[in-house]
Amino acid sequence: MSNFYNPNTAPEVKAVLDAEHEEWKQEYERLFIRLCHEREKFDGSVPCAYARQNGLGEPHHHNCWVAMLSSMGRLGYATRVKDVTVPGSSTHSHNNNVSFWISNLYKN
Repeated sequence: MSNFYNPNTAPEVKAVLDAEHEEWKQEYERLFIRLCHEREKFDGSVPCAYARQNGLGEPHHHNCWVAMLSSMGRLGYATRVKDVTVPGSSTHSHNNNVSFWISNLYKN
């Protein structure tokens, strides 16, 4: 075992990173709610683009975009239309199809 200081495992660094991740998640959720008030339907690439256009920086890992979209669905802000996908715009996707979503907050 090495006695060298590793900033990736240091408790003080982990605390800062955890706080930054939590702030990022809270801002994503705020923007997602705003998106759901503005749009009735959208594909799964829209929340990421919307968040970026509204100043949200990149997450610590690119998979956070999809994980957060799933979380927003579990929280009830939007519902994924099962078995419906559309071509996505992401170049990072393993499969360039994304789910289609319907806002549960949208009102005409």
